[in-house]
Amino acid sequence: MLLGRKTYEGLAAYWSPLKDDWANLINPMPKYVASYTLHGPLGCNATLLEGDAPDAVSRLEAELPSDVLIYGCGELARSLLAATLAIY
Repeated sequence: MLLGRKTYEGLAAYWSPLKDDWANLINPMPKYVASYTLHGPLGCNATLLEGDAPDAVSRLEAELPSDVLIYGCGELARSLLAATLAIY
């Protein structure tokens, strides 16, 4: 799951304490966060992407065995579209 900073911060506060079926699906899922302002390790099974978002997402797509699901539709999605990356 690919998230921008704002989406990550909002959803992490919501999903991490949950113990229902949805949380059981989302919490263990690897999350990748594109941000210029976050630093250090992230919680909720999330990894901070380094560098320019389109470049980082291209590297991520090459490394992962399956598609990358983007959640949210703000600045991150616009930057990926501008770089002509396929987003789902």
